[in-house]
Amino acid sequence: IIGTNADEGTVFVFTAFPTRMSKIIYQFLVWSFFRTSARKVLKMYSPLARRISDSHDPDYRQVLSRIIGDYLFRCPNQYFAKLLSQAGSRVFLYEFALPTRTPGF
Repeated sequence: IIGTNADEGTVFVFTAFPTRMSKIIYQFLVWSFFRTSARKVLKMYSPLARRISDSHDPDYRQVLSRIIGDYLFRCPNQYFAKLLSQAGSRVFLYEFALPTRTPGF
């Protein structure tokens, strides 16, 4: 059994960036982290970024949190589960999605 939390990247991003994040800072960080793959990452998460940009007070920490959570936890877990399954193991994936009640997250 392999799993993640739904908002796995949130604690990292919101702790490192305690105030609202502008679009330019978000894009700069994506380019800094992913370099040659940044364009693909920005495109993949563009639907969420568009929803954020349409909001009253855009805060791109939410998009960066999703990217970081996927990159550090969700994608490696899914890859590992795939390898185990191909090797003949029974694999179960889960996502713990109970919303947090921690203020600011």
